[in-house]
Amino acid sequence: MTDGSDDFDFEPEFEPCDPRLWSINLSFWRPSQLTDAEMQAFFADRDGRWSAQTKAAIEHFGAKGLDLNQSWALVEQRWLCPVCQRFKADIFRVSNRGILLANLEEHHDHFRDYVGRRGRELFGEKWVLDLPSSGATMVDTLESLVSTFPRELVCSECNAADGKAKLALKDMIPPYFSFAPTEIRGFIQPSPNADHKVDLKKAEAIWRQRESSLKARVDLVDKALHMIQSGALHRERGTASLDRAWRRFQPQFQLYAEFLHASDRDGRGRELNQSTTEFLARSVQKDSNILAPRTQPKRAKVHEPSDEEYRTYNDPVSPKRWQNTNEDWCCPVCERRKRQIVRKAASGKWAGGIRELYEAVEETLEEVRQFRRVTLPRFSHAFIMREARNVQICSDCADIIPQLKARRRDLTDVSLTCLDLQACIQSLAPHALHVVDWDEAETRASANRQIAPAWDAYFKHRALASRIQYLYKRFLRFENEASAIREVTEEVMYVAEIDDLDEAGVLARWLLDEAARFDQEEENKKQEYLALKATSKPN
Repeated sequence: MTDGSDDFDFEPEFEPCDPRLWSINLSFWRPSQLTDAEMQAFFADRDGRWSAQTKAAIEHFGAKGLDLNQSWALVEQRWLCPVCQRFKADIFRVSNRGILLANLEEHHDHFRDYVGRRGRELFGEKWVLDLPSSGATMVDTLESLVSTFPRELVCSECNAADGKAKLALKDMIPPYFSFAPTEIRGFIQPSPNADHKVDLKKAEAIWRQRESSLKARVDLVDKALHMIQSGALHRERGTASLDRAWRRFQPQFQLYAEFLHASDRDGRGRELNQSTTEFLARSVQKDSNILAPRTQPKRAKVHEPSDEEYRTYNDPVSPKRWQNTNEDWCCPVCERRKRQIVRKAASGKWAGGIRELYEAVEETLEEVRQFRRVTLPRFSHAFIMREARNVQICSDCADIIPQLKARRRDLTDVSLTCLDLQACIQSLAPHALHVVDWDEAETRASANRQIAPAWDAYFKHRALASRIQYLYKRFLRFENEASAIREVTEEVMYVAEIDDLDEAGVLARWLLDEAARFDQEEENKKQEYLALKATSKPN
């Protein structure tokens, strides 16, 4: 190839015992492929439904199910609650419905949330958008400044004790106040394998000591917010050059950079990123809603919004999409119109919106499928993706996917198409939640497991096509078309590990065609967006 050392990666060859470098082989266990005994052996310091400690507790308490959350799974088995000073073995307890509870929660100062709420009260709902440059950063700093304690992992009983005390003393304690971990310790009476008793007199005494401090922080928030909004209190963002200067030779950065380089043409990068998800899928369990469901009330009466309520409604999750969607829009899954997806939530407020579902469209041309196998030989290619289709569906249909993930933690990748979602809905009605066949949803998600890895291969394919296109255009600046094709053909031979020059030439031309196709797709999306923007309703 033409000398391009300034533009391309150069990988010199070294002898195995070359003193100029050293290497190490790393192995990573895949939790999704391990038995319970293997999980216990390879993750002996962690916890989950597979661990000997959890199984012994289920047997000891005679529990008929398990509720074990991700925080419990991620911390060590000998974890000690910083508030009540109980180990995990003493935190286990059985619910009234016979479920073994193993839950740890994040306890945070609710006064952090007060900052944003107060900003809306003072300057309107869109106050964050109107802040001067770096204003949002200053608000984050303010939230940390006025908090009396950092986020802390505590047992669920200690976290609940804070809420119980505030509820009992709600006439004197505002909702944005939180007891600090050391303060909770001052009014609880912990016992092994049981809920805490709360001493309300002690809790009230602690609140009295903190009341003046809270008032001072409320005044500080008002003053600081006015200064931030006016620009009197500001801070330049700066650049990350100093951090980058030192990061290059930090051990974590070097290891990860080398790993990404070595896994650039296969799916190992995705597998590493999935390790936490796989671990939690093997460890977390929530049986309460399945083995011991609460008695379900009769289905509430369906409420339809009045003309005025519908006119003033806006989806709080995706307000712009809601405003830009025409009234004749119809959900392609449940076939309900825009007005029909608005319903009364359990909170009594109106809810409903339009979400985006990205579907993987399978490549059907066998010649192209073979090209993909050759250029990315280390992917499984059980499902080969041609393109991503963006479909707008209603929020009730879209919520089936996260609800299924919550029900089936072992399903690390849930891919459901519009047709899958249609098949999962047992019954539907305007202004009401869907009734879902969860067994059908699980069956279809399991059948689609090969789709999730295909996304990674698809983006690697796009990146390769883009690289070949970039090199081709660059070579065209200095050489003729035949020479440019020859240069990118050699690049394909290197990347795809192909020895046949003619075969690599066919692949190079195909990759250039693919890059042109992707460019046209992006241009079409841009034109569709501009057309939608031109016809959308004004804000």
